[in-house]
Parts: sequence; structure tokens; C-alpha cells
Amino acid sequence: MTPDPPRERLTFWWEATGAAWALARALEQGPPRAGCRALELGCGPGLAGIAAARRGAHVTFTDGEAEALDLARDNARSAGLPPEATAFRLLDWEHPGEVGTFDLVLGSEIAYDYWVHDDLLRLIDALVAPAGACWLADRPRLAIDRFLGRLAGAGFVCEREAVAVDRPGLPDHEVHLFRLSRCSPCPR
Repeated sequence: MTPDPPRERLTFWWEATGAAWALARALEQGPPRAGCRALELGCGPGLAGIAAARRGAHVTFTDGEAEALDLARDNARSAGLPPEATAFRLLDWEHPGEVGTFDLVLGSEIAYDYWVHDDLLRLIDALVAPAGACWLADRPRLAIDRFLGRLAGAGFVCEREAVAVDRPGLPDHEVHLFRLSRCSPCPR
């Protein structure tokens, strides 16, 4: 039996999306604190991870594209984050290897493609520490609702919040923040 050929994936790592801005804004208000171990999935330019690091978290930025990690590293340095507050790692969601667990897993616009749902579900389940949380942000769409249903089936509880995104250069639109935990409620 021959293995399946690698799947071509759409990537949008070079620009912060409205969901990334909404997630970063939520992180500016809470909850990372000193000692929090956070990981950003599909970090792209690293906006959410930078916001979490500014609030005291040690952040591991991950992406499947080396160029995205280079951009996130440059942005973290430009934001004045000390090197000891950050780590950068290529991460293949299908074959992640040993990554560890984290108090907070972050992701913006990472579950829009049904093809990644199986891998992403396994990855989030493995990455979130027993008392940890996962914060996701995305535009309202059916793929996200189905993914959240699968996370609920895996034992996660979800709080949803709709927020308006009004960033210069982006069209005004609504983004949903999803705070997921293995217990209720998520830390705020």
C-alpha cells in the first residue's frame, strides 16, 4: 500500500487577519500571567503570541512554514520581547512529534478547512494541559461550528463571544472568540 501524497494546504501566514487582531485584543485584557506556558498554532506573524507574552506568558510560536516563524521571530524582537520569553518551532499538525502540554493554546483562523479538523482535534487535545484552556478566534462559519462540536465531543466546554473588528485596512466584520477548557468556566 502506498502512502497518500502530501496534501496541498492553503496558507495565509504573511498577514494578521481580523481574527488575529480580535484574539490579541482579548489577550491584552487577560488572562496570561507570569509562569503561563502558551503555544500559538499557525502563528503567522505572531500577533496573538506577542500579546500573550506581553502579559507574562512564555510563548512557543508554531507554524508549518519556516518563513512564518522568521516573521514571528522578527515581530517578537521588534515588540521588545526578551528571547527567553519566546520559542519558535516548525510544527506539522499531521506528525507533530513530542511537543508537551501548555496552559494556554492559541489559534486564529486555523480551523476553516475541514481537511485539518482530525489532525487539529488530536493536536489540541494533546497540547492543552488538564487544567488548561484553548482560545480560538475565527469568523462565523459552518466549518468552525462543526469543529467546535467535535471539540465538545472530546470533552471541551466552549464559551463564545462575538466581537467587532474595526482595523484600518480591514473591512469591518464580526469575529467570534472561543474560550475552550476541559472544565467550566474558562479563565478570564
